[in-house]
Amino acid sequence: MTSNKDKYGEVFTPVELVKDMLNDALVVCGGEELRGCKRIFEPGAGRGVFYETFFEEGGCGWEVDTYIMNEINEEHGDHLRGLVAGAGAGGLGEDEVMIQDLFSVQL
Repeated sequence: MTSNKDKYGEVFTPVELVKDMLNDALVVCGGEELRGCKRIFEPGAGRGVFYETFFEEGGCGWEVDTYIMNEINEEHGDHLRGLVAGAGAGGLGEDEVMIQDLFSVQL
């Protein structure tokens, strides 16, 4: 049986690492310019750890209007749509889930 790691390259990122990555992005990429980003596209959303962490951290001070999660593994679709629909992490209302190969995405 093929694992999701073998099939999709799926590797889960711990929440603490996600927090560090979001904070580092503000420092490395220029805080004020990055905070003005209106749209986030996540190419491999997995189970939505970045989405949940982003909003649990209060959006990290970013002025995002839309957060789009793309995921190739259909098994995660219902969970991701549940995050967005329930705005369980404080979503934006314009958030979207796309279940498709990254190279098929048209924004």
